[in-house]
Parts: sequence; C-alpha cells; structure tokens
Amino acid sequence: MSLQKDLDTATEWASRWQMQFNVKKCKVVHFGKGNLDFSYSMEGHCLENVDYEKDLGVVMSKDLEVARQCQESYSKANRMLGLISRTIKCNNQKVLLNLYKSMVRPHLEYCCTVRPHLEYCCTVWSPHYMKDKQMLEKVQ
Repeated sequence: MSLQKDLDTATEWASRWQMQFNVKKCKVVHFGKGNLDFSYSMEGHCLENVDYEKDLGVVMSKDLEVARQCQESYSKANRMLGLISRTIKCNNQKVLLNLYKSMVRPHLEYCCTVRPHLEYCCTVWSPHYMKDKQMLEKVQ
C-alpha cells in the first residue's frame, strides 16, 4: 500500500507541474521469492506485471540472474561479428582488431569474462554460471 501511495503522490506531482507519465510504458517487476505480486496502478490504469525489463541497456529480471543480459550481449556481439565478416574484405590484422574493439567488445562489457579489470561494470554483471561464461567465450 505504501508503494501505491508513492505512485499516487508522483502522479499528482507530475500533474501539478503539467507533466505526463506514459502509463503504457510503466511496468512492474516483483523482486524476491516472498513478494505478494501486488497490482499497482497509475492514473486509473493497472500497470503491467513483467518478469524482466530492460533499462539503459541493462536487463533486470525478477530473479536477479544475469542469464538474459548475457544472452542479449552475446546476440548483439555476434551480429556485429557477422556484419564485419560480411562487409569487410580486408585481412589486415590491425584493421580487424580495431573493428573488433570498437564494434563487438562494447556489447560484451556488461557480461565480461576475460580480463574483468579492463571492462566497465564487470563486478556487477559478471556471469557466474558456466553456461553463460561459455556462451560469451564463443564471441571472444
């Protein structure tokens, strides 16, 4: 009830300052095993309950596991590798290394397994399951 009251307060504040929440984009992720899955509403509309949500490139799931984040990072990095192999016909190692560092590696930054001290945010998003590590190693 406290969270619903906070949502109502935020909605009233936004209305007073002539701002609008896009209620269709607002979603609820229930964290924790003992969560009661309460339904929340804004502006009279019930908010959608989801198992995960992506915000600023980071996927947060209700079980707080990084498997979905790793899968998305792997997919994006693999697509970039495919783009490079289809479009670049140069076999110069320096050129290919620069392309890899600038186009592929940034997609692996959230879920790095190799040289974690060089990557951004690795202590938070480093995968701990072997299946996730092996999937990311395929791109490396």
